[in-house]
Amino acid sequence: MAGCEMLEYNQPNCSSDSADLESLKKCYELELCRNKDLINKMYARRDYHGAASAKYNDYQAKYMFEVVKFMNLFIGVILSCLFIYYNRT
Repeated sequence: MAGCEMLEYNQPNCSSDSADLESLKKCYELELCRNKDLINKMYARRDYHGAASAKYNDYQAKYMFEVVKFMNLFIGVILSCLFIYYNRT
């Protein structure tokens, strides 16, 4: 057992109103551990979504680079054909 599972195993009943100070402290530590686990899950989800948006931005930048490269090649071919057409002897 590790982490919160160990605290849950050794946990007294937290719902009773007549709890002593030591059992209240254990209940408090258990709830802190549960909150820490939830926060770690939220951070992992946030980091995953952040990575997904970074990937999207990278793909969008690559796409725009390919569009510019295609337009450059297309205009170059058209201008070369016009140059050859007007300068033939």
